[in-house]
Amino acid sequence: MSVVYYPEQTDAKLRRVLVQARLREVAERVMVAIPRVDLDSNIIMDSIQLSEIAFSENITDTLLLNSRRDLRKALRDIVAGRSHDIDKARLSWIEDGRTVAIHLSNAGSVRLEPEDLHLLPLLRASLPRP
Repeated sequence: MSVVYYPEQTDAKLRRVLVQARLREVAERVMVAIPRVDLDSNIIMDSIQLSEIAFSENITDTLLLNSRRDLRKALRDIVAGRSHDIDKARLSWIEDGRTVAIHLSNAGSVRLEPEDLHLLPLLRASLPRP
């Protein structure tokens, strides 16, 4: 069972930052904020949902990327300067033999497993200041 922090349940400051900031920047800051001392693997962005990818003036598309590897390079290659929105991103890593994941949404929600709630202060601290 996951714990989902929806915008109406989070404080206004966290919600405003998640909605206004580029989700990619937020994800990068979170990846840097997680202490790596006890990790059994690198932190990766293994799922990304994109929308409004502009391929031409009247052609846009939505795309969901999933992998067991980090998708950030693939993301750069796919969007290649095109306008786009990142709707959702999942960060994951192995810690104490289990997969830990943080699901971020540009709607202002954050999903964590109950045993990972200790990460919430790190998440808040890593957000860009409004």
